[in-house]
Amino acid sequence: MVKVEIPPHLREQGGWGRLPKPGQRRDGLSRTTLLEIIQDPRSGVKSVVIRKPGAIRGIRLIYLPSLHEYLGRLADLQQRDGAKTKDSRVLKERRRENQTHLTSPQAPGSAGEPGTQRLGRGASR
Repeated sequence: MVKVEIPPHLREQGGWGRLPKPGQRRDGLSRTTLLEIIQDPRSGVKSVVIRKPGAIRGIRLIYLPSLHEYLGRLADLQQRDGAKTKDSRVLKERRRENQTHLTSPQAPGSAGEPGTQRLGRGASR
């Protein structure tokens, strides 16, 4: 395996930065989350992959100013929307529950029925 070292002038000047290794974070974001943001064309986050000729794998770099701009836009949007954005997950969850209730009634003894209790795995009555 060939290791490619990023030159010192490209490491952490606020320009380009390498994706974190699995299990690590950059600016509080996991590698997976960063990849999802990069793949979303609406985010505007720039990234490049540096590969040697014929290589399958490479080094993915993120243009950090574009990531910080995206996070700034997201913060502005959430601040402008206020409580709507904060509660969006709760609202989505409620919509899903309502759709579930409309399509299939709950079985007797399920978690939502008053006076009943669901037992965990391996528990007995």
